[in-house]
Amino acid sequence: MNITININRRSAIAIACIAMVCAVTSASALDTSPKVPVVVPAPPVTQPPQQNTVVPTPQVSAPVVAAVQSVPTETGLKAKPLTTRTKSSQGLAAGEGRVLFPYGQSQPTVTCAPLHICVVTLMPGEKINDLSIGDSVRWLVQTSQAGDSPIVIIKPTEAGLGTNLVISTNRPRVYYLILESSDTKYQPQVGFYDAAEMTTHFTRSEDEDLSRSLAPGKIDPSNLDFNYSCESSGGDDFMPTRVFAGNGHLYLQMPNSMKGGDAPAIFNVSSGSTELINSRFDPTKGYFVVDGTPSKLKLVVGNKDGNRSVTCSRSSK
Repeated sequence: MNITININRRSAIAIACIAMVCAVTSASALDTSPKVPVVVPAPPVTQPPQQNTVVPTPQVSAPVVAAVQSVPTETGLKAKPLTTRTKSSQGLAAGEGRVLFPYGQSQPTVTCAPLHICVVTLMPGEKINDLSIGDSVRWLVQTSQAGDSPIVIIKPTEAGLGTNLVISTNRPRVYYLILESSDTKYQPQVGFYDAAEMTTHFTRSEDEDLSRSLAPGKIDPSNLDFNYSCESSGGDDFMPTRVFAGNGHLYLQMPNSMKGGDAPAIFNVSSGSTELINSRFDPTKGYFVVDGTPSKLKLVVGNKDGNRSVTCSRSSK
């Protein structure tokens, strides 16, 4: 028996498509060959963390700082004395690790360390009237005596401190110091000197030595020659008040008015010519000492033939 099925064009296309899908599905199910993985490039953004993965927080500095601070520091074992070279811009090296500061010309900073002491030596002959420190809780301070010089012993209880110290004495002097503590460096000894007093002392000593070297010595007054007279030509302010010879030298006692003016140059006058003669001035007694006993000499301020001069001559009597 023959069955006739009428299929239009659309139906035929649909049936063909279904047949193709069925064929592809069957082939995929029967294909056992290995599949090649497809590599997909990673996106620029950060991949999300996998399961059971601990993601660190972005602020990692806080745990590190806490760990460092929790480690104890051996401050006393690390501290080393400062070399005098490091403080040369402020103080003067005085040996034995001691640094001297000029009193009244600087505001020194003294560096101390825990488990160490700093010694501040004041100038000889002083006595401490009062002592004040800004932080009396974390800084230990006591006074003592070393010969005729008072000393102050300073010790901090921890590193990283800063304060100030004021010491008044009977001279009267007031010492002002800035104190700081460090666990790596310190100054064992600090002292002071008075620059103005040292200059005055040195000048006085030099004048006394010069006076002794120029002194007439033990001579017989009867052998002194006072037969000298002087004439001024505009040099009244440096005209000698007394001229005498003795012991191989000529002595010219100068007036007090010369101290505020220029010291004259002394020339030997002989046979109409002038020649500069060796002389020295004694500041303690106020007189010139001339080598030799010239019969005529000229004191000049300015050039050799200046208008201001004094001529001293020995009379024939």
